[in-house]
Amino acid sequence: MSLKIKLFTLRFNPSLGEIDDREAARFLAGKELIEVRDHFFIHQGLPHLLLILLYNSIAGGEGDPDITSNSKSKERFDPKELLSDKDWPLYTSLKEWRNELAKSEGIPPYIIATNRQIAEIAKNRPDTLDGLKLIEGLGKAKIETYGNAILGFVSAADKPIRKDQTKPKEANDTPQ
Repeated sequence: MSLKIKLFTLRFNPSLGEIDDREAARFLAGKELIEVRDHFFIHQGLPHLLLILLYNSIAGGEGDPDITSNSKSKERFDPKELLSDKDWPLYTSLKEWRNELAKSEGIPPYIIATNRQIAEIAKNRPDTLDGLKLIEGLGKAKIETYGNAILGFVSAADKPIRKDQTKPKEANDTPQ
């Protein structure tokens, strides 16, 4: 998966009373938006907005020229092939954490961990830093930087839900 860039120059539409961003919104359908950079300027007396979109194409997304049925290197990973029902909550939590961290650091999410690596973690549930080394692509630097946080997610996911956590206690509940 490679990071891509698309530029849009959007013009103020007097009939709408705002900058018309429908073209950019249509373009983003089927794409994972990583970052937006913008620049406001006036040209010929009308406000304009330059958008610089950093994105990744999503498998099967409209107009994705990088996906071909006979190109093994361009095939996207489908976590459904690897994960069981019990793995999905951990997979989802790890992806959300990774995406927020990447956004705050201004880097693409796959730099922290790919979807395949996150799925392998959710499936195998390593409980040590050495266990994380068994995940292909997680090297020393990534494990030193993100390993303890990842293990925290795995540990939290494996804690059983206690009976008293399933519903909040009512004020008038008394033991019998």
